[in-house]
Amino acid sequence: EVPRVEMETSGTYFFTRLPFQENDHVITAPMVIVIGADFLMTVSQRPLPFLLKFLDGHAHVTTTQKIKLFLQIFHEINSMYSKFVTAISKSVRAMSVNVESISNKDIAQFVTFEGALNDFMSALVPSNVMLSNLLSGKSLQLYEEDKDLMEDLSLHTGQLVELCRSSLKTIVNIREAYSTI
Repeated sequence: EVPRVEMETSGTYFFTRLPFQENDHVITAPMVIVIGADFLMTVSQRPLPFLLKFLDGHAHVTTTQKIKLFLQIFHEINSMYSKFVTAISKSVRAMSVNVESISNKDIAQFVTFEGALNDFMSALVPSNVMLSNLLSGKSLQLYEEDKDLMEDLSLHTGQLVELCRSSLKTIVNIREAYSTI
């Protein structure tokens, strides 16, 4: 599923993707958030561990403010991406310190990182477009505080996209240097 917004009479559907660790690989899986007249619903093929903090009381949530809850969920999704992208970026930088000693195993790891980062980009770029479009207020009724939170989310998502691009560029440069050496 490509991240997007669909409006129906029963509610507004927000399709997005979440990063998950599966064995030694990082993948993304689809998730839908539905906001109706008097409900907010999430649907996913996989467990959503970040929702536990809302359910067990570790995070303050106001169920009467659906938009704020929606934004909190998206913040948690961004935090998941941030954790993975930062870890990959640190690994790439650590492995690139001494290009002369990079092994075939390292190159295989770079290919794995590249696949994960490209997967993240294919989710984050449309998600950022979706968040930016939501700021117009056509899909959701936003209060001023919600607009500020939405702008922050959009900014953070844009920063994640740039970190992915930077890491991808570093990987390509390392692979080119490796081939040259």
